Amino acid sequence: QYQGKGIGSQVLKDVIEIAAQKSLPIKLCYLQGNRVGQLYKRLGFEVTGQDEQFVHMLKPRL
Repeated sequence: QYQGKGIGSQVLKDVIEIAAQKSLPIKLCYLQGNRVGQLYKRLGFEVTGQDEQFVHMLKPRL
């Protein structure tokens, strides 16, 4: 119902802005095979590791 409406992107952009203001990195992980990884990469996150279940990502502090 809410997918594809840009809500997740906007929330994440707001979090990124707050983290940048505070000079904080953002770490996250998601389940392997989830399409959300494409969004995270578009927003500047980098893969830092992965295992059988999860992909780990980081957006360094700005």
